[in-house]
Amino acid sequence: METPVTATSHSNSTKRETRFRGMRLCKWCRTLNLNAVFNRKHLTDCGSPVRQRTRPGRDFRVDSCPLCNLIASEFGEPAGKLCEKRYQLYSYSSSRINRGGWAAIDTVMLSLKSKKRFKGKDFANEMRFLVPQMKTDEPIRVIPPLISMSLLQGWVTRCREGHSKRCGLPAEAMAPLAGISSLKMIDCRTGRLEGWSGQPYATLSYVWGKESAPLFTPVLDIPQLPPTIQDTIGLTLALGINYLWIDRYCINQQNHAEKAEQLPKMDLIYNLSDVTIINAAGEGTQAGLAGVGRPRSAIRQPQARIGNRLLISSTKHPTLDIQQSVWSSRGWTYQEGVLARRRIVFTPQQVYYECRGMYCCEALNWNLDALHTLDGQQFRAQYRLDKEKKDKLGLFSVGLGGGRGGSPWDVIRRIEEYSLRALREGDVLDGIRGVLGAMERGQWRLRHLWGVPLLPRAPRPTVAVGRRRSSEEREEDLEIYKSITWTPTIGLCAGLCWGSTMAMERRPGFPSWSWTGWKLPARTRVANLEAGSEISSGAQQWTVPVTWDLKESEWRWFQGTQSLMAYVEVRGARLSLDGAEFETHYQRLGAQLSAIPRRYALVAVEVSPGTYERVGIGKLDQCSLEDPSKPKPAALITFRMGPLSVVKVWKEFQLK
Repeated sequence: METPVTATSHSNSTKRETRFRGMRLCKWCRTLNLNAVFNRKHLTDCGSPVRQRTRPGRDFRVDSCPLCNLIASEFGEPAGKLCEKRYQLYSYSSSRINRGGWAAIDTVMLSLKSKKRFKGKDFANEMRFLVPQMKTDEPIRVIPPLISMSLLQGWVTRCREGHSKRCGLPAEAMAPLAGISSLKMIDCRTGRLEGWSGQPYATLSYVWGKESAPLFTPVLDIPQLPPTIQDTIGLTLALGINYLWIDRYCINQQNHAEKAEQLPKMDLIYNLSDVTIINAAGEGTQAGLAGVGRPRSAIRQPQARIGNRLLISSTKHPTLDIQQSVWSSRGWTYQEGVLARRRIVFTPQQVYYECRGMYCCEALNWNLDALHTLDGQQFRAQYRLDKEKKDKLGLFSVGLGGGRGGSPWDVIRRIEEYSLRALREGDVLDGIRGVLGAMERGQWRLRHLWGVPLLPRAPRPTVAVGRRRSSEEREEDLEIYKSITWTPTIGLCAGLCWGSTMAMERRPGFPSWSWTGWKLPARTRVANLEAGSEISSGAQQWTVPVTWDLKESEWRWFQGTQSLMAYVEVRGARLSLDGAEFETHYQRLGAQLSAIPRRYALVAVEVSPGTYERVGIGKLDQCSLEDPSKPKPAALITFRMGPLSVVKVWKEFQLK
């Protein structure tokens, strides 16, 4: 039988400890053999039920039993609802959970698992745990109302000293900043705006909200600045950095020439900054940085002492708060987060840190050295937050523009992610110019036309992981790969293979053949995949969520042609084409292409002599539009409606 227990909650510890001091566990909780549970070893990450049968809701004694109250407080469910959803109390071995760095510690944890919600590995990054604090090592930090600056300094120092290859910069990397004549920094000691002269600096990423841009002034009165700006200046100085770049103050918002010079070079400004401070805890400059200038009020980290064990909440992982924040729904903030090398992200409950080599947060006190590779440059691959996303270590992408862990196809992934964000009418291209600029300045020199990437040739074929192929098959793949001709025109055709399943309307001022030329209709409500909630497009002009019909696996075998012209009939949103007529035209491409069963068709309408408007992408499979799902190599067939000389190339078209 367990000894008397006490329970506390960080937000109101005095009242709760007094309330439960000396109280015993309820009848149901006393039947649990917690000693056996916390000495249990699990062979998988699926966990084991602490007790096979779910207790009735009426047996939860949240008002008198500390363990019942701890469970209800941690998982945010009233007793009756816990019963309705058929929750069960499970135990897990942290060493078996490879995601999120839990394997760095060796302990047994408790969590509430729903039969309906959590199946297999779906819960790995979403569940909260009750973790026993050990005498020799405390895997969970108690989150204080005010942030420990020494903790943040330690994370940044660990990166500066240990991630020289992943996050460091060669001396000559800063040189391009000198070419930005209008670039200015805030001297955090005086508030004066000064031209950049090679000094390290920090950047700020936040949501402007409904506030208008201030009039430009060369000297800022720091005590009179909004809370978010004051807190950022104080944090920058605490990190040992004297200069700070903030768009609303360092760019003269009334000077169009200055904006035109700096907007296309956001990749340089954010990528070359020493650290980027991100405020995902509020909207506008009045919110402040939670835990810097004022105590945090949203901390929810319940704990209880059960016998000789202190069980404490791991809290919700901060990446979930970031994904559900207003900051993650705005278009301009997307590239600011992606381009940064080091990020300190403020959420309502705690701070999250991520660079190109590691991620960590306030609540989880892991041994970072144990998570790193032998050379100390980055976390081991098994500690990715999401193992299926190879281009991301934690929440943000890595390898943008080239280098280790990157691919030219990253530009497609970035555009697809960006298209989920909200933007003002004319900002759709400016909001991603930094990402596109990084790809152009990177090793692939990847250019774009109105946001449509001119994809380079795919890498040489390699043997897929877990798949054995004979030497003859590998030689055959290589011969096909060598036989494919790749030109910038074909790269543009591949970039034009975007599409959307949602209703959309034209965005004026942008070409119809680019994804930037379309938006969601007014009052359309969409499920924002990053924010996880429905947001109306009435206040902001939403870009159309786009995906590329051409898949990365097909990219290597992609072929394009402009030597084919067919007359097709467009009726509403449907593409009509006589199969026999298409086959006649298609055979002109030769026997080699006839072996490729999937065909993409770019349909364009001539709206005036020499001006063409994109209708959409059609998929033709064995002269049919009915079955485009077979995973076969793809050829793009460019359809033009109306008289057109086949010798012209896309550069000569005045595409609308």
